[in-house]
This record gives sequence, C-alpha cells and structure tokens, in this order.
Amino acid sequence: MAKCPECAGKMKYALYRYTCKRCGLSLTRVELDDLQEKLRDQVKHEKTKDFEKEKRRKEYLDWYLSSKDKK
Repeated sequence: MAKCPECAGKMKYALYRYTCKRCGLSLTRVELDDLQEKLRDQVKHEKTKDFEKEKRRKEYLDWYLSSKDKK
C-alpha cells in the first residue's frame, strides 16, 4: 500500500487514482511516483549536505587541535 507524500497516510486506490485517507490528496500513479522520487532526491541531497558539513567540522577540529599541540 502506498503512503501519502504529504502526510504519510495510507493511500486508497479507486478509479485510476490514489486518494489519501487522511488528508484527501488525490494523485494518479504517475504523479505519485514522480512526487515520491522527488522527495527521495531531496532526502538524499540533505544527507549529502549534512555529511559534507560534518566532514568540514571534523577537518576544522583536527586543524585547530593540531595547531594547539605545536605551541
């Protein structure tokens, strides 16, 4: 069973459309697939940004600690 991309509610299939039982969003299968793919890409992009941010923070911390050890 598909999940609603807006509210994560259950989608009900009727008359070639999926309708959310919680919020009432109505989409065709193609629209639902496109929207879910778009959301997956956004999550993947956010994880990549978080990974890069954490990597820069660790590099800075290593640099800062190494400069303190030299003195």
